[in-house]
Amino acid sequence: MSINNCKRRAIQSAPKLSLTIIFVLLVAPAFAAQDCPNARNFGDRAKGIRADGETRRVRVQATYFRTDDKNAFIRETSDRRWSSSSLLVGTDDFRGKLSQLVARGAAQVNSRRTGALFLGDTAAFDRGSQSLNQNASYFDISTPSLDVARVRALDRYTTFSVFRRPDEEFYRVGLVSWFVEIGPDGGGRMTVDLDAGTFLRPGETQVFKFLSDFEVGRTGDARTYLALTLAPFDGADEQQTVSSVR
Repeated sequence: MSINNCKRRAIQSAPKLSLTIIFVLLVAPAFAAQDCPNARNFGDRAKGIRADGETRRVRVQATYFRTDDKNAFIRETSDRRWSSSSLLVGTDDFRGKLSQLVARGAAQVNSRRTGALFLGDTAAFDRGSQSLNQNASYFDISTPSLDVARVRALDRYTTFSVFRRPDEEFYRVGLVSWFVEIGPDGGGRMTVDLDAGTFLRPGETQVFKFLSDFEVGRTGDARTYLALTLAPFDGADEQQTVSSVR
């Protein structure tokens, strides 16, 4: 796939706050190449696919974590292009394994949030550039645009949505994640390095391993992950509401 026709923007250092962002579509090696429309313009965010009158909500737990050993959670080959970059696992098994790794000092949880979303809404989950175990993230409905000050505090920005068709027993999850790199002068770039879709049922967790050259160049032999879990409402998969989630 050629990226020459994809839209590119950069965070520029300038005396005025006329700053924009680069979205270069370079997909993680373990994923098939995606089409250029996945590159999104700064200030032109997708609004989600929530249908008018939708009242159903789901609870989603999102967790960023890191392992010091690149094979500690999802094993990989010497050539990352042939390595698995995702894992579908039972939520209890995921939490048990992550807890064991943390207890051994082999993993660190960067941030974890749980929130309720209307089906079809797009949520944003940030990972800050602060030290490990500092919860510097947001769990909000994805805004139409990102504030430059907010971008400069990040090293990753992820949006995701969950929806379900009436005749399906599972939920569809769509996820796009941006690698964020900010230079000492305040300029930098945001690059789409993961664009994925998956199916989830309550009690399941999908783990995504960031394997792009950008992320691996930053972490070395360590690896960073994002896990999404569907968490039931007191035993019910969904909750009906007439109020807005904000």
